[in-house]
Parts: sequence; C-alpha cells; structure tokens
Amino acid sequence: MHFIIGIPIMTAAFMKDIFHGASPFKKVLGLQIVNSETLKPITPLQSVIRNSTCIILLPIELFFMVVSPQKRLGDLIIKSKIVEVTPKPFIEVKRELKTENRKIKIWQLIIVTIILVTIESIAYKLIYFGQTIW
Repeated sequence: MHFIIGIPIMTAAFMKDIFHGASPFKKVLGLQIVNSETLKPITPLQSVIRNSTCIILLPIELFFMVVSPQKRLGDLIIKSKIVEVTPKPFIEVKRELKTENRKIKIWQLIIVTIILVTIESIAYKLIYFGQTIW
C-alpha cells in the first residue's frame, strides 16, 4: 500500500521542475532553474537528480541550505542555479501545462519510478529490518 500511494507522489516531487526548468509555482513567481554555464533550462534528468538530493541526502542537503542558502547540494551536483525570469499569470501557466503534459515522454516517468522503487526498497529494508544493503 505504501508503494501504491508513495511512488506517484515521489515521482511528482522528483520531476516537479521538468517544465523547462521550472515548476508551475516557480513560473508564477518568475523563477527558473538553469545550467550555470550555458544559462539554458535544466533537462528533465537534471531535475530528477537535483530534486532527489532533498530526499536521499536530506541531512547533507540541510547543511548546504544553512551554509549556502542560494545553492542546494543538487545545484552543485548538476551545476545549476535559480534565476529570475518574467513571471507568468496563473491562467497562462495552466494553459502551458496542458500542452507540456502531452510532451512528457513515458520513458522518463518509467525511469524515475524505477529509481524511486529501488531507493524506497533499500530504505525500507534498512529502516524496518535494520539490515545492510548486501
């Protein structure tokens, strides 16, 4: 039951910034995550890596948030930063999401779901059974 409810929620959390480097809320606020070197929006895979550090490496991520509020651990790993862009009205963001949802490739969702199931399985085994991974 935990997997049935948790995996879709976790998948959405990991992939929240796949819409050209911004979640719907970031678009309304006028924020976007871009590559530090090229200033292009991050890719869906980079979004998954960036957001996974909050869940997998939470204690280290919290340390980075205290030491460097502008950069998360995930930002350092994928070499990204948050920049300000022109905010969009909520109605426009909603319209964009309808067209973007058709462009999300199923293989991206499958890969993220497999990664999440693996992580959850290892965490479940460690937490509830106190065993090592091997």
